[in-house]
Amino acid sequence: MIRIFDKTTLTGLQKRLWLKAEAARWAAQRQQIIALNGTVPQQVIQQDRLLIAEANALRCDLWMMPPLGCRPRQSDDLDMIAACFETLTEAVGLVRSVVTQYGAQNNLVKLSLALMAEAQSALRCAVAKCGGYSDVDQEAIYEILLRATSQERIFLNEGMTLHDSIDPSMWVDITGRIFALCVELDKRRVQRSEDKKTLVGNRKQKVVSPAFAAPLGSDVRKVAALLRGKSLVMIGAEGTRLKAKEAIEKAFGLKELVWIETSPHDSYLSFEPQIVHTDVAAVLLLIRWASHCFGDVKLICDRYRKPLVRVKTGYNPNQIAAAIMSQASERLGYPKDEALRAAFEALHFINQGNVP
Repeated sequence: MIRIFDKTTLTGLQKRLWLKAEAARWAAQRQQIIALNGTVPQQVIQQDRLLIAEANALRCDLWMMPPLGCRPRQSDDLDMIAACFETLTEAVGLVRSVVTQYGAQNNLVKLSLALMAEAQSALRCAVAKCGGYSDVDQEAIYEILLRATSQERIFLNEGMTLHDSIDPSMWVDITGRIFALCVELDKRRVQRSEDKKTLVGNRKQKVVSPAFAAPLGSDVRKVAALLRGKSLVMIGAEGTRLKAKEAIEKAFGLKELVWIETSPHDSYLSFEPQIVHTDVAAVLLLIRWASHCFGDVKLICDRYRKPLVRVKTGYNPNQIAAAIMSQASERLGYPKDEALRAAFEALHFINQGNVP
């Protein structure tokens, strides 16, 4: 691994960037709530305290939140900043995975560093355009990039100077390319695993079996408690999978799983009518089969305030539940507070006999 890519440092950056994305989106929402109420309701005060407490634990400066004041003041600007924070989070995670798996001597390292350079530049420009404060984590990533490119003698075409700054609206394109590279990494990992098992002949990548006969884990029961009676939209994969659809609906107690198949030439506009429904609690994107449309789907989900969950493995209930719990559990109503979380689990699992 490149010496400057300390695992602990990158993990800390990811956590802080993700929290800032969440805080920026909340700052946009809290403006709307306060405007509607004419005052600051208790729910806003409580959410502010939760975010600030989490920030204190991470030593993270949420400059878009009080007491510094909500800057920028336009909710669209805050949503753009949140999207750029999320994109940079994914870029940092990609660099960490690539360098860990391949070390410095691999073309994938340059590709991942280039994406991280573009992502941090887009964030810097988003903050500058909207009148926000400079971000210390973005600046730290820029310094990491300077040292890495110098150490490994890598030249990056874009995102490293003021003359080649990245327009913040390009976060959609950057994120799509990040997940395309993630898919390529996954393919290579699967291929290496097959090679180690001395499987000779058929080198075609195996699709992870849904394994719907596997026992349902605790995450499935938690997600079922959050989603029972609601609908999910799932985007990706090809062909009819009726049994898989029925298994997912049963595991989570869904009203319906709306499974949208995709091809590289599909228009994202065709997804919008399914996502907009009020009973749709979240949208699942199967990255292995639909990474090409991530950015467009993200725009629709943000527009209608629907959580977008990226499912990077297979689509059996355990895999889906793990992705939902790690990416969207709190937005779906899973408590942050440990005491409330224990009460929630007792109510939904013990009183219901641990059955979804």
